[in-house]
Parts: sequence; C-alpha cells; structure tokens
Amino acid sequence: MSGFTLIELFISIGILTIIGTVGIVSFSRFRDRQMLDLTTNEIVTTLRRARTAAAAQENASAWGVHLENPNVGVDSYDLFYTSSTYASGTLMFRKRLGSGIDFSDPVASSTKDVIFNKATGLPQATSSIILQLLSDTSATKTITVNSQGEVSY
Repeated sequence: MSGFTLIELFISIGILTIIGTVGIVSFSRFRDRQMLDLTTNEIVTTLRRARTAAAAQENASAWGVHLENPNVGVDSYDLFYTSSTYASGTLMFRKRLGSGIDFSDPVASSTKDVIFNKATGLPQATSSIILQLLSDTSATKTITVNSQGEVSY
C-alpha cells in the first residue's frame, strides 16, 4: 500500500506549523527593527535640515526640532523656526513616530528642544535622543548632536 498514515500527516503538519511560526516571528522582529532604523533616519534628516536652515538664516531665525514624549498618546517631533524658543516659534511640520516606536529620551511626560543658532548653525546645547522598540526595549538607537552641530547615530 502506498500513501501516508494519519500519524505521518499529523507530524508533517506539526513540523510545518513550527517552521511557519518561527518564520513569522523572525519577520516581525526584522520589520520592527527596520521601522526603528527608518524613524531614526527621518529624525536625523530633520535635525540636519534644521541646522542647515539656521546656518543659511532662513526666515532670519534659529531653527530647531521639538521632541515630545507624552505620558498618553503617540510620541512626535516638530521642525520649527524661532527667535528664541519653541513656544514662540513657527511650526513647519509635525511627524508622529510609527506604532511600536517610542522615545526613551526624552523620558515620558517630557519634551526636548534641539535649537540651532542663526548664522552659525551651532546648537544651543549638546543633546542626545534615544528611540526604542516597545516590543523589545533593548533595541534602541541613539542620535547625538555635538557642540559643533554634527548629528550622528
């Protein structure tokens, strides 16, 4: 007789189920890390845009990025220009972080401003920004703005 027994069929289905589950979990982790990389690159690009605009004296203003980590809700960052602070500035755009990504610095219920001075493009202070995955808080990306205004990650 040729064919498969019921036990062989169940074993085959079990093996395929295990392989499928491992594949799905691996793909999900890969996708989350790719989103973390993409978000990091977007923030770095925004910081560099602010520095370039400040050095070029666009709108005769300092430029900055405002990072917000509310206790409830989605974290976000804003590109703005100002004569002094975010509160007195003009918002150019706001971008929300993707689902599953959070700031760990600034910490929950706080904000952080990275402001580049008009003409020089130098930051008012050095700064670091840390992003993390909510599904794996050990997966982080750190963005640093040094005293010369260089943005690295």
